[in-house]
Amino acid sequence: MPLVTPASSSTTETTNYSRLCRVLVDLGTCALRDCFDSICTPPTLHTVLAANQPILQNLRSRRIINATQWGKLFPAIPTSVSSKNFDITLLMTLLRNICGLAPPMTGWDVLPAVTDTSCEADIARVKYFRNVVYAHAEHASVDDSEFQTLERYPGYSGAARRS
Repeated sequence: MPLVTPASSSTTETTNYSRLCRVLVDLGTCALRDCFDSICTPPTLHTVLAANQPILQNLRSRRIINATQWGKLFPAIPTSVSSKNFDITLLMTLLRNICGLAPPMTGWDVLPAVTDTSCEADIARVKYFRNVVYAHAEHASVDDSEFQTLERYPGYSGAARRS
């Protein structure tokens, strides 16, 4: 199979893709972190993680949490742990597994109804759009029509608006 060299010039489609990724990574992560920090307050985070270590160890053994993420959860100095070092995937995993949140009506892996404005629905939205836009993307581009559809979706940046 021949190698394809990607074009180096920016197009409207690659710019759209970059904008969507930035919203998801920057604002999505910030929204998830705000939600997480409101449940697991920074001063007690190391205690909460230690109390949930069996659950987290199970997630690690199932390769849901990787070695790098584990090191951020359990640093050499336990009191130095900070959600500021957690990536979007780790935040979603923690919110779903140790924070006592109930999944939205549609579940964690399906786009919730626009009318569901709960924190849990926003977590599911961030995950859904992250997967659609870049985690499972085949191309680093989004045409104008799809961009406008995503941009207009009422819940697309709902979590970001709350932060």
